[in-house]
Amino acid sequence: MLLASGLYLGSAGFWSMAWFWVALAAWVANLALAAMVLGPAGARLGMAAARAGDGAIPPHLDALRRARAPALAADAMIGLDLGVLLLMVAKPTAVAAIVWPLLAVGATLALGLAATGLAARRAEAAA
Repeated sequence: MLLASGLYLGSAGFWSMAWFWVALAAWVANLALAAMVLGPAGARLGMAAARAGDGAIPPHLDALRRARAPALAADAMIGLDLGVLLLMVAKPTAVAAIVWPLLAVGATLALGLAATGLAARRAEAAA
């Protein structure tokens, strides 16, 4: 959907604007993160879950479920999506077009790390 709307905007005359190319680069970055980090991590988790069967979650499966790299990649992708949304709505200048997605990624990574830390503290308190 995002790519289709971006191509429509390009055909509507935005090919020459910096925000358009930054948004396209963000889309490519999301594609790379999905293919190189989330896809393989999901496949490993799915295979491990199938091997584990029913019952309690084994420690190795729980470790895969809580792996940091896929979580960070997902948070970065959410930030890139937010940045692209901002670009498509506001259509900023070249400098803002580069800065906004970076700020959005930084914000989603910070929120994800804060949430992870909060969950870890709650788990320690419950133990």
